[in-house]
Amino acid sequence: MADKEEDTTRVCDQCHKEVAVSNFALHESHCRRFLCLCPDCDEPVPRELLELHHQNQHAQVKCTKCNKKVERCQLLDHESDECKERLQCCEFCQLELPLSAMVEHSVACGSRTERCSDCGRYVTLRDQPEHAQMCPDLHVPDNPSPPSSNSRRTAVVCRSCMRSFPLEEMAEHQPKAGGKRRERGMLTRSAPVPTVTWLSP
Repeated sequence: MADKEEDTTRVCDQCHKEVAVSNFALHESHCRRFLCLCPDCDEPVPRELLELHHQNQHAQVKCTKCNKKVERCQLLDHESDECKERLQCCEFCQLELPLSAMVEHSVACGSRTERCSDCGRYVTLRDQPEHAQMCPDLHVPDNPSPPSSNSRRTAVVCRSCMRSFPLEEMAEHQPKAGGKRRERGMLTRSAPVPTVTWLSP
C-alpha cells in the first residue's frame, strides 16, 4: 500500500509541478510560503522577486522601429516577426527595406528587364525563373535522333587496282597505285579515270 502511495502524484497549485503524494503536504506548505504565481504569466515566482520579475518581463516598452508598445518579454519576437517596419531583403535587387515599403518596391523592381544571355530576349526580373525553364535556346532533345540509315558518302574506284576508296583518300592513293603499275609494265598512256559510286556508312 505504501509503494502505491509513493507512485501516486499530485500537481501543486503554486508551482504546477507533479509531486509525490507522500511529500505533497510538506511541498505545498513550502510553496505557499516562498512562491507566488505571477498575475501576468501565471508562472511561479519567489515572492521577494515578484516586482523585479514584473519589471524584467512584463513592463511596457516601445518598439524602436514602429513605436508600438509591447511587453518586454515579447519585444524580440515582435521585432523579428511582427513589426511592420522590420527590414526585409528584396528578392530582385537584394536591397534591404522596411516591410511597409517592400510591396511597392517589389512591383517596380520586378518589372525591370534584363537581356537573356542565351536567346537575347529581354525578360522581366519577375519572370526570369519561369523563362529559364522555357528558354528555346536552352532546349536540348532528351533522345537525339540517330544518323539516318540512308545517309551516304562519296567513294571512287581506282582503275589501277580496281579497289574503292573514299573520295578524300583517292588523291593520296593514286600515286602509289600508279607506281606499282609501272613496276609491272602495265601502265597505259591514258590516265586512269576514277569511277564514282556511293557507299553506305
